[in-house]
Amino acid sequence: VEGGDLVFRAERDGTPAVSTMPNLAPTSLSQGHYFLTRGDAKPDALPSGPPIYGRLAQRNVLHMARRLVASDGAFAGVVLVSVANDFFTANYDPTVLGRRGLLGMVSNDHAMEVVRIGENLLPPELAAFSAMPQLSGGSGSARWDAEGFEDGRARFLGWHPMRNYQMNAVIGLDEADTLAQYQAGRHAAIWYGV
Repeated sequence: VEGGDLVFRAERDGTPAVSTMPNLAPTSLSQGHYFLTRGDAKPDALPSGPPIYGRLAQRNVLHMARRLVASDGAFAGVVLVSVANDFFTANYDPTVLGRRGLLGMVSNDHAMEVVRIGENLLPPELAAFSAMPQLSGGSGSARWDAEGFEDGRARFLGWHPMRNYQMNAVIGLDEADTLAQYQAGRHAAIWYGV
């Protein structure tokens, strides 16, 4: 799989049956969040849990799983895709978003976030938001105060729901960086206008 991402099919007891990981040792996946929540799930959604350090992938990953159903309708296992967190923010560009811009994904229940601020992809245990913004039902934008971010910097946020997923794509421009040129021009205009 491109970039070293992993795909598994696990039987109903959690034993991997097929994997893109070569030489996979028989390790039970039955205690993973992605496995436990799929066993009795009825809707055919593609949920994901919070990012974790993947013990098989040996890096920070986001797991997405889909329930497998036997011909009699019984739970037959899961298909699991384990994707490196940096995949979701690979398009970060400092020439567009600035040195302290924000790019990421946030689940609707706020249990999951994958966020890059500047050149730093935040590890799963480090939250970008000290107070999670309320992302309204559709696309939107708002100015979010510095107190809302762990790095203490105000940002202009924009978000858009991801169709068929219970999450939003989020982008943010650092307020000070974005307004720096305006502030410099304003200061000069006031200085020379006096």
